[in-house]
Amino acid sequence: MDKVDTSKAWKQRLLRTHVSLGLLVSFVMYISVFFGVFAIFIPYIQVWEKPSRHIGSLSHTHIDYEKMIDQVLGDPAFPKNNLLITLPGTMNESALKVSHRFAAPLYFNPLSGEKMRDEGKQSYLAEFLNELHYGKMLNFDKEWFGVIGSFLGRFLFGFSAVGVMSVVLSGVILIMIFSYKKSFKTPRALFSTLHVKIFAWTFLPFLMIVLSGAFMNLSLISALPMAKLISGGKESRIDAIIGPVLFPKDEVRTSFNESAPMLSIAHLMVLAQKVDARIAFQTIRLINWKDKNAQVEFKGYDPYKPFLNGGVFNKPSVTLSAVDGTLITHQKVLERSWSVFFAEATFFLHFLFGVDVISRICVALLMMASALAIACGVLLWLEKEAKKFHEALPFYHWMSKIALSIMVGVLPATALLFVLQWLLPFEIHDRLLWQKGFFYNAWLGTLFWALYRLDSYRAAKEFLILGGALFVGASLLHLFHQGIVLTHGIFGWDLALMGFGCLLVYVGVKLPKKAEDIPLLWRKKEESV
Repeated sequence: MDKVDTSKAWKQRLLRTHVSLGLLVSFVMYISVFFGVFAIFIPYIQVWEKPSRHIGSLSHTHIDYEKMIDQVLGDPAFPKNNLLITLPGTMNESALKVSHRFAAPLYFNPLSGEKMRDEGKQSYLAEFLNELHYGKMLNFDKEWFGVIGSFLGRFLFGFSAVGVMSVVLSGVILIMIFSYKKSFKTPRALFSTLHVKIFAWTFLPFLMIVLSGAFMNLSLISALPMAKLISGGKESRIDAIIGPVLFPKDEVRTSFNESAPMLSIAHLMVLAQKVDARIAFQTIRLINWKDKNAQVEFKGYDPYKPFLNGGVFNKPSVTLSAVDGTLITHQKVLERSWSVFFAEATFFLHFLFGVDVISRICVALLMMASALAIACGVLLWLEKEAKKFHEALPFYHWMSKIALSIMVGVLPATALLFVLQWLLPFEIHDRLLWQKGFFYNAWLGTLFWALYRLDSYRAAKEFLILGGALFVGASLLHLFHQGIVLTHGIFGWDLALMGFGCLLVYVGVKLPKKAEDIPLLWRKKEESV
């Protein structure tokens, strides 16, 4: 009898721990997952948001690189050696970028070879959504409160990710030791079923993605103290310690100071492809260009070896002589250490380097399902709290209002960001600050509206309809300003915004007038099936 009581008490403690810890981290995790869905599509948002990127595409071997390089070399303020060319199509970028570690990058239209005027932080929508994903909530031009807010946000999101892993693992154990029955008879049963069933299917990939995110976030935060600890106080940058392992230095190539004619970069690329046809080239480095000792390094991604290359630490490369095209070095994917592969796989899980749009959509749907499961978990707890009140009394709980604002109110606030992207003039001073201000005020406004509305369910329907209408409006505004642009997935993102907006409006309109009637919809569907 004692063993039975002990087992029952252990199960109850595990359930209470799961609920308590889940409530503690659920809101932060929901925000991270919600904006993480948009972060998955950053390569498409970053070209959608900038008018300068609405250009066509061209094969890499047909680009006139020399026309653009001559413009860069003719700029007295730009360094002449070790120029890095980022090819169009890398992370869906439509422009060709020429950069150097000691100078601001220059952007060119690969079709015409003309220099482009980059919008810079006048158009920062994609990066801002990504910052919201990992907790960089406040970042106002290095002001002290912005720096502190950014650090605290990343710290909170990082440790919340660790807490979520504990919640997921405890949830898996609870599913194994308890027999959960599928039921849609009451709102409480509906939320319980959705919470359990969705996470039963998605917990493994969700756990892997959260683990990689926690690893990256916390490692960046702890980089300074770890560098001090490992080096005995000699180094403050972790790069100085792990850099030689992850980024081994190439042999210094000295210039002969003798000019020589160069082969065309397009021709050199064809030669590099013959050396290793599997590499999809992403960058070109020009070393001692127009010198007798000039070399060209082509780096890229091998799609046949995912998880191991193409990200930050391991990029296969082919280095040729720019004078005669002879092979100098050929760096293959598997010629690195296990630590590089571990770091590369961790970053790949989160950044999806080299992944096509279909795979990104699948991961986004997985994360949207996980966000729904998190929301259902919070709603399940709120339903249990509501049972403590008499049915004649309306349930008005501060947690329900915060949950409503964070989980549903974020929809119209985010949609407003996309609307403002094409509503605010690009020439306006502090355009990014205006966008951020409108966004945070709109999100805070949803909390005030949630507190004002006695019926949270009615407010949720209003947020869904408003958010959907704004997403559709953002797509229409872009089409009005720029027309239909079929290249680089720009029109596809218009369709995605419009489809998502229509879905939100449809759900908001079709939901029953009373929350108690929601289970009836599921029962009708089951009966029809």
